[in-house]
Amino acid sequence: MAGERTAEYMDEAFSRHSAWILGVCAGIANRFGFNPAILRVVTFCCLLFMPLKTIAVYLLVWVIFFRHRRG
Repeated sequence: MAGERTAEYMDEAFSRHSAWILGVCAGIANRFGFNPAILRVVTFCCLLFMPLKTIAVYLLVWVIFFRHRRG
């Protein structure tokens, strides 16, 4: 029951219509209820100063979202 709610909520948060690159920023912003543009700017700034860490975290979050969408 709780797992079903989590998967349903992740589907709702991970919407394709507002996704740019893999939908990570849009999914996180939808999940926590704020503007995806803010998170995209923060992600871009992190990418400039910490490219490897930012890419690693971005991909990790995408894998987590992807698993919730499939399972």
